[in-house]
Amino acid sequence: MICQNDPELFFDPAREDEAKDACSFCPLMEQCKILGEAEEYGVWGGIGPVERALARFRKAGDKTEARQNAFDVLVEVLADRGITGILGIAKATGLRYTVVAQRMGVDVEDPRGSQVVNLRASGMSTRAVARQLGIGESTVRDIEKRVRQAAA
Repeated sequence: MICQNDPELFFDPAREDEAKDACSFCPLMEQCKILGEAEEYGVWGGIGPVERALARFRKAGDKTEARQNAFDVLVEVLADRGITGILGIAKATGLRYTVVAQRMGVDVEDPRGSQVVNLRASGMSTRAVARQLGIGESTVRDIEKRVRQAAA
């Protein structure tokens, strides 16, 4: 038995949700998922490239070359979707800002930097972050600006 859908569907990032829906009804879903585990592109067994790259990153041993390679692939796959920068990657993957920053070689010296970015990534307004951390809104904006510059 082979897939009955148009193969183009599974390699079009704009149609990724449609491809995942098609997989959910396929009797070959589990076999396809296994077949696609090492693939960087396309939807395989209902799993997209971002999910596979993130799974490889989490599975790789800490502080290993395999983990850094898996992170690099994850960043590349996200960039193909227009998701870049520490904050964008952290939001898209659910990884802590500090983990992403460390993997990207960015040292956030001000400990408030990671707090500000994590709180903003969770959807908090500048005002709410300032109140929670006991700092001014302009300080929150300044910290965000420094973090963006460090990540560029």
